[in-house]
Amino acid sequence: MTLLLHILLSSAFGALIGYTANRLAIWMLFHPADPVKVGPVTLQGVIPKRRRELIERTAEVTSRRILSDKDILEAIRRAQEEAIRDALEEKLAALPVVGKVLSRLAASASSAAASKVVKWMEGRIDVRSLISRKMSEVSSRELDTIFKEVIGRELVYISLNDAAIGAIVGAVEALVLSAL
Repeated sequence: MTLLLHILLSSAFGALIGYTANRLAIWMLFHPADPVKVGPVTLQGVIPKRRRELIERTAEVTSRRILSDKDILEAIRRAQEEAIRDALEEKLAALPVVGKVLSRLAASASSAAASKVVKWMEGRIDVRSLISRKMSEVSSRELDTIFKEVIGRELVYISLNDAAIGAIVGAVEALVLSAL
């Protein structure tokens, strides 16, 4: 076999192995969803197997680093303040003389009212528990679909990179073995 043919075949097999191994590893994140016994070994996807732990960790990190209780309360406070202010201004518009004087008071009152509601809500909103509960309602199959929807293109990119790396390793292996 010529050196060029040996390099091409080794590269092709390396690419095939790299791509296939990566696709299999990605598939095994979610599959099999339920434990399957194969002789003495039990197979189950990493995510279904560790589902509860992963949900809790995701909820904790998300509520701490992305969307905290304070973030939610602040969004509610702003929305309520705006709604109260708009409602008061609408009512005060009907009273042109008094309305101008009272509109300043309305802005202050809307802020105070919204702050009181938010203060009442503090401790009653738990983003971590909400995320955990909502994630628990999602099946493993749905989670797989969501995962692929979010990073599907990136998974293909990673698989193609692994194929390229496999091809390079195959070519280097062919060159090294031919030099021996």
